[in-house]
Amino acid sequence: MTADELLLLIQPYLPYAMWAAIGLAGYVVFALLLWYTTWIFYCASMAFWWAGAQIQGETLRWVKLTGKIAFFLNVLLNYSVISVLLLELPRRKEPNVSARMLRHYRHGPDGWRKRLAGHIGRVWLDPLDPTGKHI
Repeated sequence: MTADELLLLIQPYLPYAMWAAIGLAGYVVFALLLWYTTWIFYCASMAFWWAGAQIQGETLRWVKLTGKIAFFLNVLLNYSVISVLLLELPRRKEPNVSARMLRHYRHGPDGWRKRLAGHIGRVWLDPLDPTGKHI
């Protein structure tokens, strides 16, 4: 089969491949933006945790709003991006990423999911947690 014959054979399917590539690229951009935004809100939440009782008055209202947004983003990240990354849906009592990473890291069998959960904990979560050990 020559290159011209091959091109004639696959030419009707090229628009579908193009739309699939655009959809995949869109998902990758969505995943990266959601991951980064969620991490920024995690950083803010940990900073508020460090500040603790020093936060009062009007600032406390903004802290609570930030916490609600952070939790929403965390749940969205858990169900959309982490599910694809780990190739599984979260269990019933794992609404956020931390609970899911904790299960894989502490209670999961040895394997790639445990290593990935450990890496995410060490690199992204533990350094900002006031206790030093988030998962």
